[in-house]
Amino acid sequence: MATVDIQPPNDIFATFGRLNYKPWYALAEFVDNATQNFFTHTDRIADADGEALLDIDIDYDGQAKVLTISDNAHGMDLQELTRAMKISAPPPDKSGRSEFGMGMKTAACWFGSRWSVDTTQLGSDRAYTIVFDVEELAASGSPSLEVSERPADRMEHGTTLRIEELRKPIVGRQIEKIRKTLTSMYRQDIKSERVQLTWKGQVLDYEPPALWLHERPDGSLHEMRQEIELVVTDPATGLEHAVHGWVGVLKTMSSSENGFALFRRNRLIIGLPGEGWRPSELMGSTGSHSWKRLVGELHMNDFPVNFTKDGFAWEGGLEEALIEALTPLVSAYKSFASDLRTRPKGGGVTAQDFVRAVDEVQEGVRMPSLGRDLVTLGTPPPPGQPRMLPEPAVDERAEAVPSVLEVPLPTGALRATLYVKDEGPAASWLSVQSVANDDLDVIINTAHPFVAACCEDERGTILIGKFVLALALAEQQARVMHGYTIPADEIRTYLNTFLVHSKP
Repeated sequence: MATVDIQPPNDIFATFGRLNYKPWYALAEFVDNATQNFFTHTDRIADADGEALLDIDIDYDGQAKVLTISDNAHGMDLQELTRAMKISAPPPDKSGRSEFGMGMKTAACWFGSRWSVDTTQLGSDRAYTIVFDVEELAASGSPSLEVSERPADRMEHGTTLRIEELRKPIVGRQIEKIRKTLTSMYRQDIKSERVQLTWKGQVLDYEPPALWLHERPDGSLHEMRQEIELVVTDPATGLEHAVHGWVGVLKTMSSSENGFALFRRNRLIIGLPGEGWRPSELMGSTGSHSWKRLVGELHMNDFPVNFTKDGFAWEGGLEEALIEALTPLVSAYKSFASDLRTRPKGGGVTAQDFVRAVDEVQEGVRMPSLGRDLVTLGTPPPPGQPRMLPEPAVDERAEAVPSVLEVPLPTGALRATLYVKDEGPAASWLSVQSVANDDLDVIINTAHPFVAACCEDERGTILIGKFVLALALAEQQARVMHGYTIPADEIRTYLNTFLVHSKP
């Protein structure tokens, strides 16, 4: 009978650089290995060191294009190192975070073409180093790598992974994204105070979001957090999967902290910062009060996961089954969040309440697509030209919002300063004063019945703030384009453009 050789050739490692990794998920592969090595041997480390504490240090040298991940976990002997270097050679115990026997190789080869592992196991008098050069390995075709060894102190323990010749450099906003993501991903380890994770010497510390404190009839305060425990049956396999965690209501509405964080074996799988799991059946429609308020954590230790561990393998209906099981358990909190109003009627509105409205419009108008859309509507004359009409100064009683909006236009920036002022219910709800073609004062009358109704809660205040800013910008753009003979639909067209680019 004929046979077929299915062993992968050495040049397969070069293809790992084309995997659909993100830097934070690739780094997580190394943290997973270190934490699992630590958890498996916690008792031995505690016996030797007096207590079991894990330090994982990530260092990145952008100029040298070198990434180093070091830990003081239990370390590896030659047998473990040999297994770790093989493709799809899972550990004997697959119940932890190291499960498929793929992560270190795929992630390291994704980052760079040359990397090394240096490790010492607690109790061993030998340390081992192995160098993995993707190009040399492909050229040689050799199925083996040389391992160098040296004497070591039996009390030493840990592993250092050094990746050189990075083809995936970490730049710009990725650095902050990595810090926030790793902090969120390993929040359970960090909160245990047994694991310390550092990025370039800075300790990563997780701060949980503040939850709403509900005042009961007797005056006592109750944190809006409900524990959850259930079992979900996979309709495709018939297997039962346990789920436990909690659902809560945020103290302040948020589109970045809301949603559920989904964990597997205490490691975040879905729910990175700003990317919470937000099924509409549980959260409500996007942008609603409940959607902005609901938050939670779910631990799903035996749910199937993909091999890059950035998602669950639940396409056969398991996700829908989970949503169905959770819906009645979170319905009370969903209703509470929908009805929650943070400011009583007559409580007053201050300029500080509008800071978020300005900041969110600012974030939206920085998008490159705004510039493209504005070009299609026409380019205004150069900014900075003072208008000939007399302009009244802002009344001293008006309070400036401590955040100024700057909109990038094809020929320069347009500034808009928002003011709040109580001018009485009979006065106009909004006035716009043009200091110059590129400088506006926008004054909103908080005593106007329409404005007052909008400002009864936080969400309404933000929305009215965004709308008046967009309207003022639209008027100014139309005015500098056409003077005071403005086509009937021009302001509406500009208003739509600015509202579309306002952060939802």
